[in-house]
Amino acid sequence: MKKKILSTSLKLIPNSLQYKALIKALNYLFAEQEQLSRFTGSSVRFQLTDIGRGWEFACDGKKFRQHKGASVDVECLFDSELALEVRSKNSVMQAIDANRIQFIGEQAYVAEVKTILLSLEASKIDHLMQRFRKMFGLKPINNTHKGFDEVLLQRAERLGVDLAKIKAEHVTSKEAVDLIRDAALALEKTDLTEALRLMQIAKLKRPNGPLICRKVEEYQALLA
Repeated sequence: MKKKILSTSLKLIPNSLQYKALIKALNYLFAEQEQLSRFTGSSVRFQLTDIGRGWEFACDGKKFRQHKGASVDVECLFDSELALEVRSKNSVMQAIDANRIQFIGEQAYVAEVKTILLSLEASKIDHLMQRFRKMFGLKPINNTHKGFDEVLLQRAERLGVDLAKIKAEHVTSKEAVDLIRDAALALEKTDLTEALRLMQIAKLKRPNGPLICRKVEEYQALLA
């Protein structure tokens, strides 16, 4: 159903307005990215593979504009299901790792694109995803962890952790244990059930941690 909404919207929205919106989004997303200078004179095509719709852009090293040449240097391929599913920077990187987002072009260009994506601000991607969904009449992304501040979210992204879905088997480092402990503490005033879930995972990985053990008992008592 969502794919049909996207496909229909793309047919109804004039091509010029699509480019205008996408150019504005790209220039917002990649503003002040020094690495972009390496793409001076290069072009890229974004292709929705299952709908057969694509957009081509040229880069002058600082900004993007519509590209009208016969070929492009890099193609970025993904389907509409993924376009509607992406919710954060972390999900973008996971999609790349899973080959759900594919890049075709010279290896040097492809490597540079991935490097730039890694350096993007998570908050900018979140903002664009919300605007994208609003544009196509889709429900906004429900942030179930409003108690997390930007620093905590950035720590999660650096470790490749999705705090909403993390399980004990995903926690493989001291830094990850520290992260979910701190995430639980951040939620204890707003979502005690989720705080307990996270703290219990932390306890499995650090069973003798005094703060972790005390907080698990505290949360269980409050929820009882």
